[in-house]
Order: sequence, then structure tokens, then C-alpha cells
Amino acid sequence: RMFPWAVALVLAAIRDYGCVSSDVFLSTTDKQPTAVPVELAVLDQLEGVLGLQHRRRTESLLGVLASELEPIVRSLPKNNSRGALSAPSARYALHRVFVQRHGWVLAPDGGSWSPTSTVLGVGIYLPLRVREVFETYLEGADGYTLKGVAVLAAAIEALVHAEV
Repeated sequence: RMFPWAVALVLAAIRDYGCVSSDVFLSTTDKQPTAVPVELAVLDQLEGVLGLQHRRRTESLLGVLASELEPIVRSLPKNNSRGALSAPSARYALHRVFVQRHGWVLAPDGGSWSPTSTVLGVGIYLPLRVREVFETYLEGADGYTLKGVAVLAAAIEALVHAEV
């Protein structure tokens, strides 16, 4: 008779210490599938366009580029409560990371950091299908996140190294 009561007491104690939630055991609602992060969707689409080798190269660069972009992105003004960058700020961050890593200059369009073409002003240099992937997933978003800029930088860097 004491056994069910003791189990309930132990579960309540575990729940109170944040180890387990009773919702895990008692939930009767179906869990909604979590949305796929935009960056993962971009990588999936790029793999379809450029192949698995390019995806692996892009993924191998992501961590390093995100680390190098993080202080740059943190210092730039954000355009919304989500902490996303405006297009001019994202273009400047892309420029800064390429200058730091390779000495590549992404000069402002006509003296302004506001891009005059798609994909932060580098769309004209990308293959059409790659440009369309970034236009679909990054241009339509409400600003550019650190991860979004990092994926774009990694994809561009992987494309450049594949050409060399």
C-alpha cells in the first residue's frame, strides 16, 4: 500500500529539483514537430545543388566562421528584438570576416554598405541556383542572424576554394 505513495513522493521530489517534468509522463497531446532551422534548410538545399562534398566543406567552416563573426555581429546595430542584422550590417560583417581571414575586400556598392543586388550584394557572383537558395531562405527572413551570415560566408568560402 505504501509503494505507490512512495513512488509519487520520489517523482515529486525529482520534479521539484528540475530533473524531470511530470509533463513527460502525463502528456496526452501530440508533440508538434520542431521547425527546421533556416541554416539547416540552406545546407540541405546547397547539398542538392552542389553535392555532398560542398556541404561537408561548408559545415567544416561553419564553427570557425561563426566564432570569428560573433564579436563583429555583437558590435553591430540590430534591427529587431530577435537580434538580427539589417542587410547593410550583415554585408559589413561579411566584409570584415573575409578581410580578417583572407584579405578579400567586399567593397561597399557605390560607397554605401546597403547592397544593391541580392544576397548582400554578392548574389551576382554566385551560381544561379545557389543564389536562389540564399534568396529564398535568407533574403525573406526578418534580418540576418549570426548563423545565417556564417552559412553564407562558409558557402562562399567553400565555393572559392573549390574553384582554386
